[in-house]
Amino acid sequence: MINPNRKRLKPDERRADMLAKACEVLLEDGIGALTLRHLAARLGVVPGLVNHYFPEIEALAAEAFAAIAESEVTALFDAALAEPTPTAQITRLIVDLLEPHRRGVSLLWLDAWQASRNRAQLRGAVITAMDLWQDRLSTLIANGGFATPDPAASATRILALIDGLSIQAVIDEPDAPGHAILRGMVITGVERELGIALGLV
Repeated sequence: MINPNRKRLKPDERRADMLAKACEVLLEDGIGALTLRHLAARLGVVPGLVNHYFPEIEALAAEAFAAIAESEVTALFDAALAEPTPTAQITRLIVDLLEPHRRGVSLLWLDAWQASRNRAQLRGAVITAMDLWQDRLSTLIANGGFATPDPAASATRILALIDGLSIQAVIDEPDAPGHAILRGMVITGVERELGIALGLV
């Protein structure tokens, strides 16, 4: 239903509002749910207005996923870098990544990996986001002076463990045995890769 009382926005504000709502659709309902009609209904506008700002729904899905992924990386690494020591920074990052409330983002990543098989623009956004994760974690490890001969390789292995936990997080509840096992694998894997003790259980 069109909202006759909706605020008239400037073009850049309107586009930003549409992108924000598209991000909500991806996180709440999945990538497949993002259509012109679905988004228009959330915004209270006609589908033609959405089409004016985003002529291709594929491009909008890719941009929305990229925005979510970049925002997540920025928030997580900003919080980690606020810690006083390299070990504390890694510990904060792992603690935040293990939080149950990340289930929605984990589900989106799984959705994006699957959907990107046949959606080229989304695939590009997924690859860029994965590269961003790799670059940020590799840099954090390299700058920390940890006991690893290859920070990039360690980052790749740590991210693989986290991806495995993400899959389990979608399948099981946080208190399920499988989740606890993979959580422990992430912690011990990071400790082994970097030669540190996180002090987590």
